[in-house]
Amino acid sequence: MALTRTASGVCVANLHATNDYPALAVTDLLRAARAAVEFAAGAPLLFGGDLNLRPRRNPEVFAELAERHDLTGTTAPEAIDHLLAREMAAVEPPSPWPPERRELREDGLALRLSDHTPVEARFETASAR
Repeated sequence: MALTRTASGVCVANLHATNDYPALAVTDLLRAARAAVEFAAGAPLLFGGDLNLRPRRNPEVFAELAERHDLTGTTAPEAIDHLLAREMAAVEPPSPWPPERRELREDGLALRLSDHTPVEARFETASAR
């Protein structure tokens, strides 16, 4: 997991959780969320990345993230890439890019950016409202 504190004070945590073993992904996710919340120390937090868990299949872990750490805002029930927020409101909720947006065209060839569809959202902090 990478942790960053921006000049505005918003903290960002980007995680790539274990794949192929959902139980290990749950452990990764809960441990990372706890570390990110501690790092943020009350500042607004954006926590996301390739979490390798789907809310529909693992609702208990997303419920625990919301209850224990106030991290909410999953992308979609079957998505594995999410942007969860704490102390921020979604102005535009997390949504995946359309396929054509993640392709670069060069010399007649298409280069697809990443094997995952990027997720985009817009948030505002309480101080910006």
